[in-house]
Amino acid sequence: MSSKYFLFYAVIIAGLSSCKIQAPQFVKYENTKYESLGMSGFKLGTEVVFHNPNMLKFKIQNVGLDLYLDNKKMAAINEKREILVRRKSDFAIPISVTIKPEMSILDGLKEIYKAFTSKEMDLRINGGVGVKWLLWKKELGIDINKKVKF
Repeated sequence: MSSKYFLFYAVIIAGLSSCKIQAPQFVKYENTKYESLGMSGFKLGTEVVFHNPNMLKFKIQNVGLDLYLDNKKMAAINEKREILVRRKSDFAIPISVTIKPEMSILDGLKEIYKAFTSKEMDLRINGGVGVKWLLWKKELGIDINKKVKF
């Protein structure tokens, strides 16, 4: 009788280990709003919409991303929250982004002004998303390059 359970669990484990979870795909950002301004930068709130291309539903546990505009690091996003992601669907991650350019405040303000007045800029989002499916946890890499207009 125990060999039947062993065979059953072996088949389940082999099936689960062959599953590959793909990284979520960036769709758009929406509901961007200004929150505050301080000496260390300013804070924006937005919702980043992704698409889950997988046949599995899972939970996102953390998001760690760096945001670049025209190859200049403008923000770091570190969010820890659980978000249920349904299979083959779009989902939004509400985030607060503190824009802290790695340059002087004046140069940072120039870059931000340029972002809102130029026709297009190169947006790069790089980092990872921690996901959990049943007892399995994995970090999915994200590297998005896109032309955007604010």
